[in-house]
Amino acid sequence: MGRRTAFTPAYTLAYTLQKARPNIVLLDTPGGAPEGALDDIRPGDAFVAVTFAPFNRLVHRLTEKASQSGAHIIAITDSFAAPISKFAGLLHFVAQSSGRAFPESTLGAIAIANILAALTISRLGEAAQRRIRDNEHFLVNSGEYLLSGGTKNSRREKRADVPW
Repeated sequence: MGRRTAFTPAYTLAYTLQKARPNIVLLDTPGGAPEGALDDIRPGDAFVAVTFAPFNRLVHRLTEKASQSGAHIIAITDSFAAPISKFAGLLHFVAQSSGRAFPESTLGAIAIANILAALTISRLGEAAQRRIRDNEHFLVNSGEYLLSGGTKNSRREKRADVPW
């Protein structure tokens, strides 16, 4: 779960893991009821919360609910002082997000999400890796992607009046 700026790393992690395993859920708020997905959370499940200062109250509340349900909490924040750190313990990862730019950078949190995804997929083993390969083959064969140099129509014709 991640809201506002923190949504991007949460989405990146969920999207990647959904390719490896079908039971990954991104808590989003269509209709304003993201807590509904937590009704099925069980001890031993993992709940990943992403939030940056000022820390999101809903992310905190749902992290607390997941913790009370016995889920392992993984927190990705921009501060060791983040309130959800008490639920995550040693599974609290911190990435700088503040700066002089708007919107704030989420690159560090996305990098952490990618590392967590890679470690998870490695641990899930061959079945997860096969699901990912099968999904990628499907997408390529479905025409979802434009492949460079793959077809005559995909190549640019060089014109004399355009230098590139």
